[in-house]
Amino acid sequence: PPSDQLVDNGVDVASLLGKVGLSVAKDSTGENAGTFAIAYAIHKAASPIRFPPTVALTPVVAKYLGKEPATGEDADSSSEQ
Repeated sequence: PPSDQLVDNGVDVASLLGKVGLSVAKDSTGENAGTFAIAYAIHKAASPIRFPPTVALTPVVAKYLGKEPATGEDADSSSEQ
């Protein structure tokens, strides 16, 4: 993942997070916390990209999933259960 590459390439994650108002404790979990924080920031930054398709496609998928089963063998087998 891109967040691992940042940490592995020597990016000062604590400094980077400090610029956006977050702080990370300097201990053995600092690297893992930094990786998590970067991944979380990327996830949040991608929200504007993810939300419109989700809002647009949810009614379409819900309508498709809410349809009655087609007539034929599939409908017969589901009604016998």
